[in-house]
Amino acid sequence: MNSKTSLCYDINEDEWVIKKLPDSSQQKFYQCSAAIALNPLEILITGGGSPPKKDTRIFHTQKNDIVTKAPMNESRNAHAITMCRGSVFVLGGFSGKQRLNSVEKYHIREDKWTVMAPMKDKRHYLSACAINDEFIYAFGGFFGSTE
Repeated sequence: MNSKTSLCYDINEDEWVIKKLPDSSQQKFYQCSAAIALNPLEILITGGGSPPKKDTRIFHTQKNDIVTKAPMNESRNAHAITMCRGSVFVLGGFSGKQRLNSVEKYHIREDKWTVMAPMKDKRHYLSACAINDEFIYAFGGFFGSTE
């Protein structure tokens, strides 16, 4: 598998298949990026890379097309991503120089990022989820000399 393919799990067939992605040097997929399904036809992909990127892109699953969106305010990889109240939130990560505690909110319809209150700890390689469309939880990650 290379950067021009992805794995796609078919829940009905209980199998993984390789899917060919758009053949464009402008549309690379980076290691340590984060992705979340916006709906059954669109996947939002943020950041990643070395050095880390601010990139935001939407992969259209049926069209097999990638559209560039407004970049995040901060370059990051190894970050968490979740959705709450119809917006996407990215948390933490690594800037290429330091771990991050910053949080950004992506307004999907406006294609705009807003800086939110930071987490109390800087961490990368973390996980996050939203509960009851009200609370965002951040779990684990690397935040210093321990994990």
